[in-house]
Amino acid sequence: EQIDTVTRAFMAQSVACARCHDHKHDPFHMQDYYAMAGIFRSTDALYGTVNGQGNRQASDLHAIAGNEADRVEKTRKHDNSLYRLNGRLLIMEEEMREYREKGSNATGNERTRMRTLTRDIRDARANIKSLEKKSPDADYAMGVRDGRIGDARVLVRGEIRNQGQTVKRGFPQVMDGVKAYPISNRSSGRLQLANWLTQPDNPLTSRVMANRIWHHLFGEGIVRTMDNFGATGERPTHPGLLDYLAVRFVEHDWSVKSMIREMVLSRTYQLSSNTTEANAAADPSNRFLWRMNHKRLGAEALRDAMLATSGRLDRQPAGGSVVTKLGNVNVGRAQRQLSQMQRNTSQRSVYLPILRNALPEMMRLFDTAEPSLIVGKRNETTVPTQALYLMNNPFVIGQAFNMAKLVMDTAEGRPDGIRLAYELAFARAATDDEVSRAHEFLNSVAEEKDRPGQWTVLCLALLASAEFRYID
Repeated sequence: EQIDTVTRAFMAQSVACARCHDHKHDPFHMQDYYAMAGIFRSTDALYGTVNGQGNRQASDLHAIAGNEADRVEKTRKHDNSLYRLNGRLLIMEEEMREYREKGSNATGNERTRMRTLTRDIRDARANIKSLEKKSPDADYAMGVRDGRIGDARVLVRGEIRNQGQTVKRGFPQVMDGVKAYPISNRSSGRLQLANWLTQPDNPLTSRVMANRIWHHLFGEGIVRTMDNFGATGERPTHPGLLDYLAVRFVEHDWSVKSMIREMVLSRTYQLSSNTTEANAAADPSNRFLWRMNHKRLGAEALRDAMLATSGRLDRQPAGGSVVTKLGNVNVGRAQRQLSQMQRNTSQRSVYLPILRNALPEMMRLFDTAEPSLIVGKRNETTVPTQALYLMNNPFVIGQAFNMAKLVMDTAEGRPDGIRLAYELAFARAATDDEVSRAHEFLNSVAEEKDRPGQWTVLCLALLASAEFRYID
């Protein structure tokens, strides 16, 4: 899995197919697979926090923490105490500075206060220094280190009991024009593999990454098979453009932010998504980019958009994972508590924990990528459960209520409220016809619901609309 993940992610090639035999389509041999296998075999993975029954087998893996929830709580209390002490010290130092500016003009009481402040400031600094020394242990993180160094032996036909020759650790030989980094007997080869993948003359890494960035911005990659640049993958529609972007990516020191800036400032990105009959007949799938592709918001962006529209999006990083609050439990058995925690948080979706067996409901329904797989291009499904979720889920209804409250508190009168709701949801002005129809809709539910309920239903309809979920 490690070999397949690394080669597909950075090279858009699957060297894993060469485990049992030479690759049938691409120029990778069994020796290439086992050369890389030796690198990962010589590496120890450090991970794990839950010491459950399933983890009690002989293993070289290391648990990185005990009860994570306790550690987070201790860290929070320590940081709060340090914050209060520093705040008190700043106030005393400011008061002392004011007295010193008076100099000989200070009164007797002020001189007495200065002596008291001098002692209190000295004690506060000592307390801060002592508290800093008692800081809780540093955060743990998943990581790797060199383990027992050794090369891998070929498994004939992939059979563990049928071992062949030993293959020295190294890299795929098909790219023999790329500088090879020698691997010593004292190194696993991880650093050399990283250097080999990211050197400027590697023909794949920069192209693969540039293609991934293009895909996220334009909806389709220049090579549409994102994880397959091999013989069975699609050919690039604009090979010259892909080469240019790969060179620019390296020139920008592999900066994703710089590449995004360059792409979004291009004329192609700024094209309208409007269609014409002539162009649609000549290129119905828009392979040659004569217009911008219609793009549906991903699950994470859809959730963030709802929070932003309702005025509740918290853009600050989360203070630790909500999972730690569960303690040392099997996450699969705490689905209800976890779902409640995830629903109540208003941080951006990028800070939500991704657990393979307990994805948030919204992520599962709206085609979030399978966490355990390399997924360069997500599926886009349209199923009834998505509509039911948008109409009935407490999270969506809650954001519609918050949006309605924002509209009622801000707008003066119903017409202004309708226009504001459209601006919040669609980032455009409502047409006269839309204002009229929304006005009629509010009248139709006036007898059934109170005023906040009327606006909540209208806002819910806007959040569940296709226009809210698609970018034109």
